[in-house]
Amino acid sequence: MERKKEWTRRALAFVLAWLLCLMCVTLGLVAVVRLSLCSADFFKEQAADSGYAAAAAEELAETFQSYGAGAGVGADAMRALADADEIEADLLAAVDALYTGAESGFSADAWTQRADEALLAYAEEEGYRIDEAASEGLYALAELCASDYAAVATLPLLSYLRPLIVQCRQSMTWMLLAPAVAALAAAALLFVISGRRGFFARLTQALTGAAALTAGLNLWGLLVLPEGELALNPVSLRLLVTEYASSVVNMVWICAAVYAVLAAVLYAAYRFAGRRGA
Repeated sequence: MERKKEWTRRALAFVLAWLLCLMCVTLGLVAVVRLSLCSADFFKEQAADSGYAAAAAEELAETFQSYGAGAGVGADAMRALADADEIEADLLAAVDALYTGAESGFSADAWTQRADEALLAYAEEEGYRIDEAASEGLYALAELCASDYAAVATLPLLSYLRPLIVQCRQSMTWMLLAPAVAALAAAALLFVISGRRGFFARLTQALTGAAALTAGLNLWGLLVLPEGELALNPVSLRLLVTEYASSVVNMVWICAAVYAVLAAVLYAAYRFAGRRGA
């Protein structure tokens, strides 16, 4: 009878330690989501670190130059329409709009008007006669450039992320609270069942398991979506997505490392207490 009770106690302690491990992993991953997907500053940092604006400006400049070649507009005049600082400013405004739900403030009509004025100024400097047909042609060219610029500077695909971001931000409190309460309850029951020495041993095992499981999930993610196979175009978008994904992966590694360090500290304390008790 006593042996059966001991077996039951050990089995229950194992289940509670495993539950504590899973709750720690869940808390870590939710924290990563909170610090990455739910953070406008994180997105802005990745945009800056990836060099997205500079790469996008160069891509736009080449595209605009090809448009200008067909319309008889010089390369310098067309390339001047693609400004990296302007692209970065408009992108940051689009990111703020994504997270606040406001309008980005970017106006394709206003951009078209500025581009049209620049092209007209170029034509006048070159001594071209600007009749109605030429004016309409330059405006059509400015509209074409504005369409490409908007796709690069405001990233329309960001709008697809808005529902997910809104849902995560609204549910974040419960997403953190639920596993935290479950972890505390499992830890309390584990302490009652195992006693102090057994509790610290099981807690060390749970944290070790959390570190291993978090690292394993990260490795699985890297295998499913290897960085080198992100076949995204244009290159500027690939740079941004790769930088974003790499930063998230690094955050998960940090989470696994924190659990590993905590487990090592608890193990050292457990062994030290055991020696003193002996």
